[in-house]
Amino acid sequence: MFSMERFALILDVLPNAVQVADSKGVILYVNKVFVRLTGISQEARVQKNIFDLSPHGAMAQALSNKQSVNDHVTFIGNDITPLVCNAHPLIKDDILLGAVEFIQPIAEHVMALDEMEKIMIQRALGIYGRSMKGKLLVAESLNISLATLYNKIKKYKI
Repeated sequence: MFSMERFALILDVLPNAVQVADSKGVILYVNKVFVRLTGISQEARVQKNIFDLSPHGAMAQALSNKQSVNDHVTFIGNDITPLVCNAHPLIKDDILLGAVEFIQPIAEHVMALDEMEKIMIQRALGIYGRSMKGKLLVAESLNISLATLYNKIKKYKI
């Protein structure tokens, strides 16, 4: 079994902010990226209850509903930077053990989606070809108009 120290080492190398809470919502750990991104120290966050700090947030919802919450947009403190949160309950043998939440600035999230879209278009063009017929098939397969496809080809310089 992993020790908390070893677990913390793993969480600290992740590119996203992470916080972990027990089944009652008590925050057990926040990683270094969380501290840097939010400006909230580990001391100010750990051992506090998520239901007091952010009762409508993704982690509180994941704990309450025992279901994952994805793409929850929020703000922390007085910061004006929107954040995207994905929280997941930790369940073993039908017992709620806690939850983990991954947080990133929305700009990084949007950049990742743009990169994914670019890759999908490149792959589809590789499959269907760059002819007019090929581009029509690409647009159809991606469920976008031909004009939108041309705009995206220009945008991503494909």
